[in-house]
Amino acid sequence: MALAASTGAAEFPLKVSRDGRYLTDAGDTPFLFVGDTHWPLLWHYSLDEAREIIDDRADKGFTVMLLSVGAFSDRPNAEGHRSFSDRAKLTPIEEYFTHADRVLDHIEARGMAAYAVALWWNQFNRQATVEGIGEYGRWLGERWADRANVLWVIGGDTPYRESDLASYRALANGIRAGGGKQLMSWHPHGGGPMRSAGHSSSEYLHDEPWLDFSSVQGHAEGGRMAARVLEDYRLAPAKPVLMVEPWYYWTELKDPRFGFPIHAPELRIRQSMYQTRLGGGSMGEGHGAWPLWFHDSSEEQWRAALQQKSATHIGTHMANLLRQVEWWKLEPDTEGQVLTAGAGNPNGWDRTVAAGARDRSFALVYVADQTELAIDGTWFQGPVRATWHDPTNGSMQPAQVTHADGELTFTSPNANHEGDGDFVLLLTTSD
Repeated sequence: MALAASTGAAEFPLKVSRDGRYLTDAGDTPFLFVGDTHWPLLWHYSLDEAREIIDDRADKGFTVMLLSVGAFSDRPNAEGHRSFSDRAKLTPIEEYFTHADRVLDHIEARGMAAYAVALWWNQFNRQATVEGIGEYGRWLGERWADRANVLWVIGGDTPYRESDLASYRALANGIRAGGGKQLMSWHPHGGGPMRSAGHSSSEYLHDEPWLDFSSVQGHAEGGRMAARVLEDYRLAPAKPVLMVEPWYYWTELKDPRFGFPIHAPELRIRQSMYQTRLGGGSMGEGHGAWPLWFHDSSEEQWRAALQQKSATHIGTHMANLLRQVEWWKLEPDTEGQVLTAGAGNPNGWDRTVAAGARDRSFALVYVADQTELAIDGTWFQGPVRATWHDPTNGSMQPAQVTHADGELTFTSPNANHEGDGDFVLLLTTSD
């Protein structure tokens, strides 16, 4: 059976693995990217509230906080300070960034990384000049050069325009010139919910020398999103791909203020994340909820959102399952070598996905709803032990299997702890 990865604190800074598939820490230990999305973390909350949120996420098992450096809509932070005194030159206001520093200090103290969008593009691109963007990048790169847990992010949820490329490069090069040598990505626009499987930084910037890993945003059926991530996985040269913004959780299924449909119930959250990781080769995911990503939610709303079950499903149970095995060896089973029957609709929510270790020591199969599936037992390096994992409470139970000429046939359990039909089949070989 594959050995579990170390669960100790990461040694920052992070770097790209030798095979270009995931991130490792400075000591070459694979870094399990389990992100939680709090774009307004640096300004919407008091310092005590931000620390409370960070502690909650760290305790649940998340390893990365996703945040935006500059405040949306030019709003002041909880202490009354705005990000910039001049939005064309992007002249930073020291008091705002002093508060941001304190929040980042706590993220680092909890052993977490920060996926930090330096400029949320649709908030700044109409006013800021290329020169101002470059100088801000240099200033920020110098200020945070020693923050080893930072992952720099260029862009921010705006459709790509060739006319913006000079500004993206100015920001990236400015950060580098200021001394910011940490890994860097670019945040794409997601496209129309359900009409688009999403967009990736690789579509436009894969060959940019500063782009160390790709980020994907998409809100479609889980199978289609997995296929979109897989496009990045297959690119050369290989770069890690992050499913940074899949579906967000919220029980009302829509943003109550704007009403755009990028929110879904817990089952859809699990489906989108397991399908993109196992079926698409994602190195990690960005979990989130409407009151936590939005910059104007009430204290009652964001406190309630902290207790959502989906955060435990992903931050705790999914992460703990992956930590049981050498997850960094997983490769999407795109040719049906592991899963030989029961895949379902390749573009639908019901898609069953499999990923196997490159040394054939283990495999994971995510069943989106109750189904029968067949596994090629001869693919594995030895006798197979099969276990069902309940993704809603982390419980494990032996899997009943029928053997026939090397084929292993399973019927997934009827319902998990929450009454849904999704399960994960863990297949391991004997030592």
